[in-house]
Amino acid sequence: MAIIIEYLGSIMNKIWLSRRFATFFFILLSPSYCLAERPDDLYSLTFEELLRIKFTTSTLQEETLLRTPSSVSVFTRQDIDQLGVSRLEEIMNYIPGFQAYRTDVSGLQTTFSSRARRLGSAGREVLILMNGTRLNGDWAGGMADVDTYVSLENVKQIEFIRGAGSALYGSNAFLGVINIITKPDSQVELALGENNFGKVALQAQQSWDENTISLFAKTELFNGNDFKVYDSLTGQTVATRDRYKAGELYTTLETKSLKVNLRYSEREPEDFYASNFVLNDRNVFKTRVYSMTAEHQYSITSEWILETRAFFSRGKIEGKTGLSSSPGLFLTGIIEESDQGVDLRLRYTESNNLRLLFGFEFRQPKMIDTTVTRSGIADSSAPLGIDTSRTIKGAYTQYQYDFSEKFSAIAGFRHDNYSNADSRLSPRMGVMYYLSDENSFKLLYNEAFRAPTRNETDLQNSPNLTGNPDLSSEVAKTFELMWLHLSSQNYHQISLFNTEITDAVTETDTVPKTRINGDRQTIAGIEYEWKTTFREYLSWRLAVTHIFDEAKETNSESNNLLAANMSFKYSTYEINLSPVYHGGREDPNSSARGYRTIGGYTITNFYFRYLHSENWEWYLKANNVFDKQIMNPAERATNIVGAPEFGRTAIVGLRLGF
Repeated sequence: MAIIIEYLGSIMNKIWLSRRFATFFFILLSPSYCLAERPDDLYSLTFEELLRIKFTTSTLQEETLLRTPSSVSVFTRQDIDQLGVSRLEEIMNYIPGFQAYRTDVSGLQTTFSSRARRLGSAGREVLILMNGTRLNGDWAGGMADVDTYVSLENVKQIEFIRGAGSALYGSNAFLGVINIITKPDSQVELALGENNFGKVALQAQQSWDENTISLFAKTELFNGNDFKVYDSLTGQTVATRDRYKAGELYTTLETKSLKVNLRYSEREPEDFYASNFVLNDRNVFKTRVYSMTAEHQYSITSEWILETRAFFSRGKIEGKTGLSSSPGLFLTGIIEESDQGVDLRLRYTESNNLRLLFGFEFRQPKMIDTTVTRSGIADSSAPLGIDTSRTIKGAYTQYQYDFSEKFSAIAGFRHDNYSNADSRLSPRMGVMYYLSDENSFKLLYNEAFRAPTRNETDLQNSPNLTGNPDLSSEVAKTFELMWLHLSSQNYHQISLFNTEITDAVTETDTVPKTRINGDRQTIAGIEYEWKTTFREYLSWRLAVTHIFDEAKETNSESNNLLAANMSFKYSTYEINLSPVYHGGREDPNSSARGYRTIGGYTITNFYFRYLHSENWEWYLKANNVFDKQIMNPAERATNIVGAPEFGRTAIVGLRLGF
């Protein structure tokens, strides 16, 4: 597959360098070229239909948003197209409670958090699923390090849970769960932009009888924006660019009862930062992931359904850099891991509104290679961790019952056992009251845990941080009170939450540092989401978050978040303006003060598209329109300046359906 990605990349280069292609591309954009009639309506789905879609991540049963027993947000294909976003991290900033930004790990990696609490850059407090299968790694616990830049071109729907999800999913469903549901279309997308940006994405599917096979392939190149970044080894500012190339393949074979997914992705950011180091023409932070999932569904009776899922994944990070303070000394770090297992689910649905769920999950993640190599002045290598596997077993059950048209309840729990750590029981319970067909109130209690990651327990040969094999899981206990209103033109959701974290993982002040289970932490806040339409041509979406009790006094995450999307549609034209505001933060570092204060900022994104016909459309996209210069929190404490956010990017693209 790597050969295919490289071949697609070479084609992309040739396309970009071709003047004939550029001429042909803009001819296609002209309205006179497309002879098909413009559709009478740009979108076929009504506002009410979009909001009454089924949501499955919260209970593993189909629920409407009004009845889902969680604080949830959902982005459909139409929502994604309306924003013009193409990667998961972009859309996170439009979800209440979530925030995402770039750090000094690499030019392409974006860290993220839920409810303003984050340890490390991998996003280990949020569980990321793709079609129900986890993307989080075992080394760092999150998705952002090894599987960064999740594409959205082939996504049908994204379901966000704000808060705990361990009662169904186990570890890492600590403060949030995101499930990405894919469904490829049949289209080709071509895009060009400033600084030699180029993208080619292909989606195709073919059906026969009750079988469907689909394919998604994408390659993307970017020569980067100009930045000046801080080199913590020399204390100097270095001019650099955030160049990258990326590619992926995703294919699905689906029959009446069997579904098989194959996925391969490769990302290669260059220059900028690599594992917090700065060295132009040497810095590379390459990631590769491939996975396979097979799902089978069997109807025992009309009420009992057995679902079986088997999965395997393998990911590799290869970072190459050098020490600017020691010319000629180069470093290569490799983190390679795999995960395999099975998940069995037995679902029962009765006509009198009783629903039961029983499940068992077996996983065996393994560290394959954790090596850092020095070359140049002196050649040596050493392990960063222990190359072993661990066994994870989880059993769960869930009970749901509708007592009447006005009241329903949910209760459940999951028990997890880790071969190298402690065991945990994660309960959930909730009561829902449906005031009317448009209003519901929900009172929920959930417990979640985050098991120690392998770099928290096994890290070695690092001058700054060492592992602690006696580390225990941290536990979050959350109460939530919600009101949700859904009508034909308005959607409101308000969530009040209070989370108590016990055995919270913190770092010591020793040299080197290590992680220990510390004192209790509390997070409390309010989240608000609003979506409305004004007549047929104007719509708004608003997400607001305020944290009034933060987990840490010096916090790299913002306590105040606001994101809006204003969409104006006329005939076959659409204009979208999407500002994102992050409030002030503190960036902990090694300075005498101990942190750097970061003021609040607003980034504005713009998206315009024109639909020539049912199968043709072109678009213009500009992120960070005003090219705001923002310095985000850095992962390396000696980086007292911070890491620059993505600069302005302007892209013009074409989508052709077939």
